[in-house]
Amino acid sequence: SLSFPRTNELGCLDFLLEALKELASSTADSIDFPNDQICTILEDLVFLRSFLGNIVEQRNQNGKLQELWSRVVKVAYSVEFEIDSALVGDQHEHSLDAVAGDIKHTKIEAEEIYNSIRYDNETQGVTKTTINMPS
Repeated sequence: SLSFPRTNELGCLDFLLEALKELASSTADSIDFPNDQICTILEDLVFLRSFLGNIVEQRNQNGKLQELWSRVVKVAYSVEFEIDSALVGDQHEHSLDAVAGDIKHTKIEAEEIYNSIRYDNETQGVTKTTINMPS
C-alpha cells in the first residue's frame, strides 16, 4: 500500500476535479480515455468531495468515516496517476476502468454511510422528543 501526502487532502482533490473538468471540456483526443468515462469519474468524485466536506469535523470520531476518507483520497491519487501517465505517453496498460469501478463502489459506500448517519440522527431526534415530552 502506498502512502500519500496528507497535508491538504481536500485541496488536492479540488485540484484534481479542476483538471478533470478541463479534460472533460477539451476536444483534443490526446489520451486513451473516452470523454464519457472522464465525465462519470468527475461526477462521482464531485459527489465524494462534497461528502468529505460535510464530514470533515466528524471523520476523526468515527472509524468508518476515517476509512472512507482514506479510500477516497487513495482513489483520487490513482485517477491522477492514470491520467498523468496517459498524458505523458507512458506505455503501461491503463486501468482507469478499475479505478472508475473503485470510485463507483466508494460512492455507493458513502451514500450508505450518509443514509445511516441521517437515519441515526432522525432516530435520536425522535427519541429525545419522546423522552422530553410531558406526561
